[in-house]
Amino acid sequence: MEEERIPTFIPGDQIKYCLVFTCKANIRHVSATFRNQETGPETVLTGEAYPSEQTKIIGTRVHEAQLFNNNDLYESADPGRYRLARLEATTYSGHSLDFDNLSEGIGFNYRDEPTDDLPKLARGVVDPPDWFVLPKSHPNSPHH
Repeated sequence: MEEERIPTFIPGDQIKYCLVFTCKANIRHVSATFRNQETGPETVLTGEAYPSEQTKIIGTRVHEAQLFNNNDLYESADPGRYRLARLEATTYSGHSLDFDNLSEGIGFNYRDEPTDDLPKLARGVVDPPDWFVLPKSHPNSPHH
């Protein structure tokens, strides 16, 4: 049995949630609300919807959306497991529509930033790992 893979984010990470969905109306905006399973607070990912160029279904419109977190997640989110609680779409005329078939178990882990791992220069990855950039007018500049 394959282990369930749940993405884990820390402060500063951009959370990106992508979805493809159908609706007869044109959808402008989508929001996904994720709720902390242990403590209850919610965080919302939002994004614009657009017509899918990859998938076509006769009789309906196929949309794609990429939803992102905003910075308030880092200021207010409790660490823990967040599960999808609500998924809403807004049409171009302003109607709010709830999705009726949420994915089971979709979610992510949010952790405090690690403080036990000090930053290290990337020696062996980049050579040299640090340097100065001199203006062209500087006497030590090779462009002088």
